[in-house]
Amino acid sequence: MLVKGEGLTRLEAERRLVKHYKAEYERLAKRRGHVDALRSLVRNHKGRYNTLVREAREVRRPVAPPQPETNSTEAA
Repeated sequence: MLVKGEGLTRLEAERRLVKHYKAEYERLAKRRGHVDALRSLVRNHKGRYNTLVREAREVRRPVAPPQPETNSTEAA
């Protein structure tokens, strides 16, 4: 199951793949529609897609919640 961050990462990779192979995407989208065109692009350019996913993951690192301060002067 994909979590929210992973889904957004893959969307970003797909966006970059479409941008890189714009002419091929437009040709496929006319005949098959957006979803099938995207599937074909990912399948035909799997190596490039994997690289783009990896790059998008590096940019979109999960942010940890802030840690409470241990030297707090406030009374609990």
